[in-house]
Amino acid sequence: MASAANAIKAKDFLIDGEAVSCDDSGLAVFERIRHRRHDASVFLYAFDLLSLNGRDLRRNAIETRKSALAKLIGPAPRHSDCGSSGI
Repeated sequence: MASAANAIKAKDFLIDGEAVSCDDSGLAVFERIRHRRHDASVFLYAFDLLSLNGRDLRRNAIETRKSALAKLIGPAPRHSDCGSSGI
């Protein structure tokens, strides 16, 4: 996640999301996160952009923030699905 965050083209940002690691059957297992610090099987479901380049976006409509988030980070890679229950 750190390398993905470093690749974002912005001065600063605050993304709301949830770190997830899945077991072999595709179920989210939160206990696995603490043991997989440098493992590609931990990823972030990003669902809101709270600030960008020094601007507080929290008063903007959620649809506006989600659109800005999508432009900022692009589409999720296919391998990041935890079964079919992804956010």
